[in-house]
Amino acid sequence: MATAEHDYIWLVSDREYSDFILRLKFQAFRDSPGNSGVQIRSRYDDTAGWLDGPQVDINPPDPWRTGMIWDETRGVQRWLWPAVPKGQWVKPEMANPMLKFFYADDTPAWNDLEITARGTKLKAVTAL
Repeated sequence: MATAEHDYIWLVSDREYSDFILRLKFQAFRDSPGNSGVQIRSRYDDTAGWLDGPQVDINPPDPWRTGMIWDETRGVQRWLWPAVPKGQWVKPEMANPMLKFFYADDTPAWNDLEITARGTKLKAVTAL
């Protein structure tokens, strides 16, 4: 396995999944400097040390981005939802108006996220 030149950590499975609904809870910290997310239908490149594929964003510094879908694939790297042209960035007014985001010191402290994958279609719901 190649040594990657980044500070990402990925939890991956060798198992492949067909269509699914993933429901999860997560916590976020106010002082978190970066983003996180859930990669879906992605492939790890051992040589490059990179995970190519879409990511449902969880972004504590800009919580309005949570639930948006970014394509992490090298050479693509653009927003899939909301769909904006490559090279453009999402804006707070594009956020899901139903988004509820809590930090670990809030009550409640847990966030709900539901990701549906059907074929090539992905959907993320943050207010359950």
